[in-house]
Amino acid sequence: MKKILWLCLVIIFEIIGYNGLEIYIKMKGKKLKCIKERINKDTLVISKFKTNHKNALVSLYIYDVDVNEKNFHTQPKLPIFETVNKHDIKTAFTTFYSSSYSFCAYNNSDKLIEVYFEIKYGTEARDYAQVAKTEHLNQGTLYLKQILDQMNIFHVNLKRIRSDEDKEKKAHDKLNDTLMWFSFLNIIIIVIAAIVQDFYFKKFFTSKKII
Repeated sequence: MKKILWLCLVIIFEIIGYNGLEIYIKMKGKKLKCIKERINKDTLVISKFKTNHKNALVSLYIYDVDVNEKNFHTQPKLPIFETVNKHDIKTAFTTFYSSSYSFCAYNNSDKLIEVYFEIKYGTEARDYAQVAKTEHLNQGTLYLKQILDQMNIFHVNLKRIRSDEDKEKKAHDKLNDTLMWFSFLNIIIIVIAAIVQDFYFKKFFTSKKII
């Protein structure tokens, strides 16, 4: 029975998902690469970046907006975190609001390098070993706590998606109303133009004694 319960917990935990990513990226010289993650408000974020060699240095910039790599150098907003020419970078912060966060690494050298990106947030960034020690939790209770935290995040994401859908629907409705009134105005203009044109031609032909 316990094995079945544990299996169910593991399945639920896997279904809810993993908050973060781990990836190796090869970067050409003088090139920029941005990884973007949609993260909710008041969420702990822990990120690590490391190159494949001590002499291979990268600059890291973290933004709380969606950054376009092509327009990076003209980006008007300042990064929330910035460090230049490092081999091993670690940082942590708590998000101020829900947004798409951009983690951008720039290869300052002319050589091809490999960069390890590790970004964790939410339950993945939380130190549950310390939580278990502080709250005196056993392994099963700790696992349940992780699942509950994941479910809370999942619920927040659903609310955000629903809110985004409502905003999009309102925007579509407003656009449809605008198009409807624009079409109605066009019809009125066409009718008025036809009446004026008919009146003008009648007056013209009458003056010329054609009709």
